[in-house]
Amino acid sequence: LLSLLLVLILCAQALYFLRGAVVQWQPGARPYFDRMCRKLGCTVPLSRQLDALRVESSSLETDPEQPAHAKLKVNFSNRSQRVQAWPCFVLRLSDLQGMPLAQRIFWPRDYLPKTVDKAAGMAPMSETGFRLDLDLEGIQASSYQVTPRYP
Repeated sequence: LLSLLLVLILCAQALYFLRGAVVQWQPGARPYFDRMCRKLGCTVPLSRQLDALRVESSSLETDPEQPAHAKLKVNFSNRSQRVQAWPCFVLRLSDLQGMPLAQRIFWPRDYLPKTVDKAAGMAPMSETGFRLDLDLEGIQASSYQVTPRYP
């Protein structure tokens, strides 16, 4: 009887600590885990499939009159059938030889409007975009690269 109790406790611990992986594997179990976490004070993490995120288009435009001011525009999509956590975006600026000059990470709080619920995640099979104003004072970059990442 004690062994059975210990096995049940072990299974409960495994479900608690592996709740994110279980929900990714079985998305239909999310409501049960959400209910459990409300009682236990935890959260069920959203899916983080980096290979399902695509930068569809991006542009970094500078003002000819003010070359230190630039506008970064990025359109990206979630090609997964699941809700994804909002990614971070890494902007890398390089010189003519491809040597990195500067790098900056944009977190969801940096690029999402205040009205968007960040905890709800990015809808499946959806596309969205953002535009940011940047100050490139002292950086003479000839190329850039924008890539999504999860911390």
